[in-house]
Amino acid sequence: MPLILNDDQVRELLTMKDCIAAMEEAYAELAAGRGIYRVRTDMIAPSEGEDNIFALKSMDAVIPKFGVGSIRINSDTLHYRRDGNRLRRDRVPSDEAGRYVGFVLLFSTKTGELLMIYPDGIQSKRVASISALGIRYLARPDSRHVALIGSGVQARAQVEAALAVMKVDSIRCFSTNRERREAFCAEMARKHGVDIRPVGIAEDAVKGADVVLCGTNSRSHVFLRKWVEPGMHISCINMFELEPAVVNAADIVSTHIRDCDPIFLKTSEIGILPEEPGAGYQDLAAETDFATLPTISDFITGKVAGRTSADQVTCMVNSVGCGYQFAVVGYVLNKKAREAGIGNDVPSSWFTAVPEA
Repeated sequence: MPLILNDDQVRELLTMKDCIAAMEEAYAELAAGRGIYRVRTDMIAPSEGEDNIFALKSMDAVIPKFGVGSIRINSDTLHYRRDGNRLRRDRVPSDEAGRYVGFVLLFSTKTGELLMIYPDGIQSKRVASISALGIRYLARPDSRHVALIGSGVQARAQVEAALAVMKVDSIRCFSTNRERREAFCAEMARKHGVDIRPVGIAEDAVKGADVVLCGTNSRSHVFLRKWVEPGMHISCINMFELEPAVVNAADIVSTHIRDCDPIFLKTSEIGILPEEPGAGYQDLAAETDFATLPTISDFITGKVAGRTSADQVTCMVNSVGCGYQFAVVGYVLNKKAREAGIGNDVPSSWFTAVPEA
């Protein structure tokens, strides 16, 4: 019978270490051509509210080794705004409780049946697991000091990812809101017992860092070329965060997939969005030939060598969302939920139909 999980159950079941291990195995399958995915497709239309748009987003994947296929669906109202000199994209909550509409359908490749439906609210872990793999394969083995740009949901997962794959002596955190970054650091220190300190200037946060993790919702650059130092490993969760010259300055650059553009379908009222190919903000995609970059799969399987000296600068670019990671997370959740007896069973007949005669 299909399982339906709620947000709390997903958070209880999915650990960062489980997510990293499954991603590592799944991306090795992708390197061998035994996994397939589709990049994100966004259908954009007007919405109520000034500067708001409606976005119906989907992405899917199949991983035969795991026996699963999945499709992730989001129904979002999005709002673009200026925060100082930066452009940000915010999701507008769908209700007064501050919740959003997003879920994943997981299917069996053996029978075609629906295995599970789970909300995608924990997606920050799947994003951060790729950052973790970047650290594992590209950062210096003696890396101890982390710089973090961001203090939101994604930044929380980035802290957890770093702690899962490296020994962390200290973290310096910068974000544009002083109260938020101070509260964030206090929360992370309590939760993880890590030395994490808020910093009021971004350049001060990254100076002398071994690993720099960007985890923001910014649509403008948050890490600049002039801050790059020998031996650094730099990671981002979206292409807007890095000034293109950062990537050009790196000795080794990797991405999780070679695609760099979502598929946009828009009604006639919608103009150019910052995420679109050719938009002024998407200069990293315009200046970087993603088709030639090695992927994290290449490093996992040994097809491409990692760093060969302590002074090399390495960079992990999370180019664009794809359905593959949601299939991985679904596989982990389905296995753990059934083993633990967690979730709500629903009749298979709710999701099947008898062919007409």
